[in-house]
This record gives sequence, C-alpha cells and structure tokens, in this order.
Amino acid sequence: MCCHTAAGNADSDSGAGVSTSVQEAESTSATTTATDQQRTRCRNLELKCHRLQRQLASKNIVCVNLRKKLKQALCKVRTVSKDEQANNKAISRFLNSDQRCLLGKVTSSNRGSKWSQNTVKRALQLHFSCGPIGYNMLLSQNYPLPSLRTLRRRLQVLCFEPGVLCKVFYFLALKAETMTSQERECCLTLDEMSITSSVEYDSRTGHFLGDVTLPSHSGPATHCLVFMLAGLVTRWKQPVAYHYTGNSTDGSVFADIVLEIIREYYAIA
Repeated sequence: MCCHTAAGNADSDSGAGVSTSVQEAESTSATTTATDQQRTRCRNLELKCHRLQRQLASKNIVCVNLRKKLKQALCKVRTVSKDEQANNKAISRFLNSDQRCLLGKVTSSNRGSKWSQNTVKRALQLHFSCGPIGYNMLLSQNYPLPSLRTLRRRLQVLCFEPGVLCKVFYFLALKAETMTSQERECCLTLDEMSITSSVEYDSRTGHFLGDVTLPSHSGPATHCLVFMLAGLVTRWKQPVAYHYTGNSTDGSVFADIVLEIIREYYAIA
C-alpha cells in the first residue's frame, strides 16, 4: 500500500512538472511574439521616420526656392512701384487727375467724363492755339481732352451782356499765353451791321432786348456795333465788345470804350 502511494505521488510530481514546462514554453512563445511585434513596429516607425525626413528635406528645398522667388518678386514689385511713381510724376506734369483717370478706363470714349475747371482751361488753350481742326486731330488720337461740344456747353453759361466783354479777355489771356510778343501785336477795328428792329425776351437773363445800349443814347436798336481785336503778324481776331445802336450815333462815346479795351488787353498782353 505504501508502494502504491509513493508511485502515485511520483506520477503527480511528474505531471506537475510537465504542466509547468508547457506553461513556461507558452510564456516564452508569447514573449517572443510580442518582442517580434515590437521590433516590426519599431522598424515600420523607423521607415516612416526616414520617409518623413526625406519629405521634410524636399519641402525645405521647395521652401528655400520659394523664398528666393518671393525675394525676386518683391524686388520686381519695388522696381515697378518706383517706375509707376516716376511715370505718374511725369504724366502729372501735363495731365490732370481727371485726365489720368480717363487713361485707365477700358473704353477709349470720353463720353460721361467729368472734367475739372483746370482741364477745361487747358483744353481751351489748345483749341485757341491749334484751332478746331488740330483739336479734333488730338481727339481722334485718343488724347484725354473734353469734346468740342463740352467746351461749347461750358462757354454757353457765360454772360455776354452789351459792353466790354471782360470774360472774353479771360479766354483771350489763355490764348495769349501760347503766343509770342510779336504774335500778340494787334489792332482794334469797329464794324457795324444792320439788324431788324424788334423787342425780344431773353429767358436766360430775364431781360428784354431790342433797345439801344450805347451810353447816352436811347430808342429802338437798328444796328449792332462790334469792337474787334485782330492780329497784325499772325491771323487771329476776337470780338471784345459790342453795343446795340440806332440810326445816328455820337462818336465821342467811343473814347471810353476804346480806352477800356486797351487797358484790358494791355493787362494780358
């Protein structure tokens, strides 16, 4: 009986040893598998890190090239800005701001443009200098200038009452600025024409027209007397005064008118 007990204990010890060995083997296998997985994961991470480093190096090269291009572009922008400022400064010497704005329009038509007083003044100087034919030639070449209709419309608002036309001397001064001292030499002429005697209402001024306007004279007007300046060296003429007269006129009243015309022209010429 004792022998059987000893044999059973021996078998039990043997079975326990085998079980422990199996557990140790399984534990070793699991540890090996986990280690292999970690190694594989580390290898993948290393490969991914190398790939990202290559991409970073490539991006750095692209970034360096872009910085060079940006620097070159900024240099070009500064150069263009300096050129633009120089061009605007040069253009502003002979073109006003409204004319420069017209140059930037897509269409070449001047219709609808708002012209400043200074631009109209310069346009009148050009018109007085080169005449309507030369002015139309400038317009046909797309120069930023008011049309002839615009100039006429600006002149329509001027008041030309009988007597010495002081506002005409203002425009005559614009013309004189483009003339030499010899071209400004002129003579004063008087011309009278017959008109139909009648009385008419001027809606613009609110006055009735038709009576004699010459100083110290009265009655219905039958003639119109015009005082005109005409160039001696070059061909130009400009009416500077007018009066409505009757059938008979006292010539002594012309002295004050002639002296006033001489003073006005002397001031500009």
